[in-house]
Amino acid sequence: MNTQTIKLLPTAPFDLNLTASYQASYLQEDGLESYKNGVYARLMPRKYRTLLVRTTGNGIPDQPEMSVEVIGKELSLKSAQDAANEVGRLLGIGDDVRGFYRIASKDPQLSILCDRLYGLHSPRSPSILEALVTAIAGQKIAAAAARAVRAALVQEYGLPITWENITFHAFPSAEALASAGVIGLRKCKLSTRKAEYILEVARSIHEGYLDLEGLRNLPAEEFEAQIMDLRGVGHWTAHWLLIRGLGHPNAFPAGDLALARIISRIYERDHTMSPRELEEFSQRWAPYRSWATLYLSAAWRLGLLGTTPKQ
Repeated sequence: MNTQTIKLLPTAPFDLNLTASYQASYLQEDGLESYKNGVYARLMPRKYRTLLVRTTGNGIPDQPEMSVEVIGKELSLKSAQDAANEVGRLLGIGDDVRGFYRIASKDPQLSILCDRLYGLHSPRSPSILEALVTAIAGQKIAAAAARAVRAALVQEYGLPITWENITFHAFPSAEALASAGVIGLRKCKLSTRKAEYILEVARSIHEGYLDLEGLRNLPAEEFEAQIMDLRGVGHWTAHWLLIRGLGHPNAFPAGDLALARIISRIYERDHTMSPRELEEFSQRWAPYRSWATLYLSAAWRLGLLGTTPKQ
């Protein structure tokens, strides 16, 4: 294996520990990525020839630096720089959170969370396919069950690489998911219907009928309309894709029950707000509703809200 180390300068304020901890708190260690002892590690997509990145943070949130160690059998300076830039994008290091902080400063409850999560950026998936499969797998089930499904998919169908006796897997390609078939996907704890949804998308991509990445530069409204043409994709999934797949700043998954319970608790409502009520309530955070969603979800996942709301 060869290694190259690349330095990156995130947009301040940025806290790698908070951002990577949030990312890993959902994914846990499924062979795809991990965050341990201050090191965020992930196997990059196949276009990078199966490169492993190990990222550490330096400095303070207001003067952040990142060091990205890129590891691979075939490694040029350009491929190392490309992989480092990509992991920077995945960790949202180019995002400017200050506009959201100005909005949040007018909201006493959210302002407290921003103080405690100062420097948290919005991580995202390397591909819309990964974000979509993850979202479909997580529909209407508890977070722990969704993690188990994702882990099974990654370990069963992801391309592996071993480094220092630890095996990582890339997220499964459309070809690998298409080849698995419904039976193979069902073995990864997916329901039959979800397996059919994922298989249909994977086959469409593999056979050249669907270009998910081609939707990346569409306005949010057009992206939502086109992605909802796919079977199994509703408002909830589309808005999580806008957040996790595209890094859109103003998406809001109003149908998310866990988010509804978090917001209802924090803002001391006597009932869990309905999707319609949540949609109206969220307008106070526009045009940064995605950021509000991130900080509320992170506060829950990182244990800042006490008892975890049931899903």
